Amino acid sequence: MARIIIADDDPTTIFLVRTLLEQAGHIVGATGDGEAVAEVTARKMPDLLILDCSMPGTTGI
Repeated sequence: MARIIIADDDPTTIFLVRTLLEQAGHIVGATGDGEAVAEVTARKMPDLLILDCSMPGTTGI
């Protein structure tokens, strides 16, 4: 079981990826804000980040 954070501005993508990962037994958090992911990452210390490269504002890159 891994702790995973998804950062994406598309709610459908978050829903699909989150559902599949949770069904596989992982703990999944999500944010639609590229700037918030840095704060969440520092607090939660995830095993994996899934980042959208084309979000408005701060991107996953």
